[in-house]
Amino acid sequence: MASALLSLFHSSSKADTPTAPTFNVLDDDAVEKLDAMKQRVFKNVLKMKPDGTMISVDSHRSHSSHRSHSSHRSSSSGHNSHYSSSHYSSTTTTTPSSTKKTTTPTSSGIYTPTTSSKTVEPTKTVISQNYSLGDRVLMYNFYGDDVDALINLLIQYYYLPEGYGRKFGGYYLYDEGVKYAVMHFQKDAGLEANGCFGIAEKASMDGWNYGKTTIELGIRELMIHNIGSDVTELTRLLCVANKVNLASSDEYTENVAEAVRQFQTTMGLPVTGIADLATINVLKSVAK
Repeated sequence: MASALLSLFHSSSKADTPTAPTFNVLDDDAVEKLDAMKQRVFKNVLKMKPDGTMISVDSHRSHSSHRSHSSHRSSSSGHNSHYSSSHYSSTTTTTPSSTKKTTTPTSSGIYTPTTSSKTVEPTKTVISQNYSLGDRVLMYNFYGDDVDALINLLIQYYYLPEGYGRKFGGYYLYDEGVKYAVMHFQKDAGLEANGCFGIAEKASMDGWNYGKTTIELGIRELMIHNIGSDVTELTRLLCVANKVNLASSDEYTENVAEAVRQFQTTMGLPVTGIADLATINVLKSVAK
């Protein structure tokens, strides 16, 4: 009977519009079946084909199909979701907390690398450098082991007086007096007198002899048998101060010593016949 009733929903392919089914009086059994079929028909979905024919679509199958598609999409979605998750987890990198290598000074003065979670600026420390003479070009206001060595040589070769030197940071300072002494040495060595001590000056001083030094008066004490340009200058000043004539010589003779004693007596200085620095300074101030 269900198939018979279902056939009532179909009209001829030549009909313009579908015809609704007509129900006649039925017996109890038929009515019961009809009621059951009504429920079945009620749950069906009608669909019109392009030629006007009505077809039924089982809603249960439709729902089942829908669930199937939904399940498939859900499964596909889940697959895509899984793939997506896997894909991104395989390509996305996690940036670790930033760490930068820094350096920290140790007690020995050597910097060793350490790791810190934040930027740490190393403590600036002054590390003492021990220079040898000739390692660098020396000039005004420099100090260090090389400056100390230079001053000792300038004293040895009579460009500076014994005991000369001002200290800075435990070292002797390359001051105006040292600069002037270096210029004096450069003139004697035939170098440019710029007051800087470099490679050329070091090479000349390595083979230097104090006999080449034009010693300025006042650099050293003078006594019998000393020879040098400072002795020549002493003799000239004694002639002016004592109003005497002495033969010009670069040698400290007995005649020069006697002239020194005469000057010391006149000036109230200790009479020794030795032209010490005190005697020379007074002589310079008197015999300008």
